[in-house]
Amino acid sequence: WAREMDTGVYDARWLKVRADGRLVTALAFTVDRGHAHYAGRLPPERTADIVRKGVGARGRNLDYLKSLVEHLDQLGLKDGEMHRLLKRATGT
Repeated sequence: WAREMDTGVYDARWLKVRADGRLVTALAFTVDRGHAHYAGRLPPERTADIVRKGVGARGRNLDYLKSLVEHLDQLGLKDGEMHRLLKRATGT
């Protein structure tokens, strides 16, 4: 909560999602498209470049993305978009 909600760019929302074939309620952080920190839709390579170079108060963006992909995989939640972004950002 502290990481995602400190800038006000996200709204915390309870959403219905599918997990293991079941419909469950999950807390999601959705972007406020009117917020000054919202970058909008960027080309994939530009997004990867920002992730590759970005460093925040809690560390490197690339480390955060690697951890996110790893944890989603461990939960069985394959997110192809995050995998593609990680590949672009790491050059693999």
